Amino acid sequence: MKYLLSCESFYFVFSFMTMEIDGYYTIDLNAKSNDLYEKIRHDLITFDYVKIKCENISAANYETVCLNIIENIGGIGCPYGKDPNGLVWSVKVVALDTDPESIHLPGTNVDRELHLHTDCSFERDAPDYIGLFVIEPDRSEHGGKFQLVRTGEILSRLSSTTKQLLHDETYKFIVRSAYQKNGKDSIWLPILLNNERMRYQPDLIDRQQLNNETIEKQNAIKDLNSVIFNEEKLNIFRPKLESGMMVLFNNHRFLHGRTKIQDINRHLLRLRFNLKKY
Repeated sequence: MKYLLSCESFYFVFSFMTMEIDGYYTIDLNAKSNDLYEKIRHDLITFDYVKIKCENISAANYETVCLNIIENIGGIGCPYGKDPNGLVWSVKVVALDTDPESIHLPGTNVDRELHLHTDCSFERDAPDYIGLFVIEPDRSEHGGKFQLVRTGEILSRLSSTTKQLLHDETYKFIVRSAYQKNGKDSIWLPILLNNERMRYQPDLIDRQQLNNETIEKQNAIKDLNSVIFNEEKLNIFRPKLESGMMVLFNNHRFLHGRTKIQDINRHLLRLRFNLKKY
């Protein structure tokens, strides 16, 4: 059962099952919205997630709009890979049923399902927030659906022993060539951080190295994967996304992913950012 409540331009949809919020702020790009940006910043910090609907936007301004929204809420964009000016990443496949061998090539976007993960898990100081702007959603029934699950949901299903190992021990993360800095192709980091914050991407854990680790460390990863890959038993949050909408979410308090893309016209813009402290 769901209820719809309204408060100015912000609409809340509460699900008693997931207790998540799938509402949005409406931003008229032809009007001043200083107070609205403050509310968006507040909710992003408080709830770790905000959805925005942009009105009066032209196709030529998509990237500029994204960057302006981040700047107006006090955000600082984080570059992708080695390009210091690469703040916006276009997410669009050029063909469906992509060759699996091309998955890790720089600049390649693939249509395969993306399992739950955090971005930049191989960085010691990964960006705190992610922004996704929808130019064209996947208009098929089940394809390309963005989804989130809170880290607390994951951790609640792990034993205290597993959580301690993920927090106290370090694991070898692979750093792919497009993202390497100073020529380093790997880094050792803990997975579980304080205050239910996480970094994790299953396919970036060095499996060969893990096989040489203690049975306890191997079992901790096995336990974590058993939860992440069993999505049917998780309270997955799938916000409804339309053209001109943007979602902002905490990269450490949510794991995110999507279903396999089925509509080749699906096109998103992605940003990573931190918030200035006022």
